Amino acid sequence: EEPVVEVVEEETPVVLQEENEITEEPQMGESANANSNQVLPGFENAEFERYVFTDAGSNKFWEAAIQENKLIVRYGRVGTKGQVLVKTFADLEKATREKEKLVKEKTGKGYLKA
Repeated sequence: EEPVVEVVEEETPVVLQEENEITEEPQMGESANANSNQVLPGFENAEFERYVFTDAGSNKFWEAAIQENKLIVRYGRVGTKGQVLVKTFADLEKATREKEKLVKEKTGKGYLKA
């Protein structure tokens, strides 16, 4: 069974409602735009693992967290909010396995745990 995937452009903060509809909230100010470490609305209790990749032409981050049966991934250039991807799985175990697989892929590409 394929997970349900939602891709969210992070121009404004988003809230994922129970029916997985995406609604936008007003901007929280300019400081929110530059802070990639801010808490995602709806995922305040999620603990993100953050990885960074820096070389001559790149300075980017990738982070992931699990909340219930959802895998939340945020990625982008360091200093931005980046983009958010939410995958919904049948259960916590499948979400955890997918996160571990993605972490292995990222570390294999040179990302380092922050």
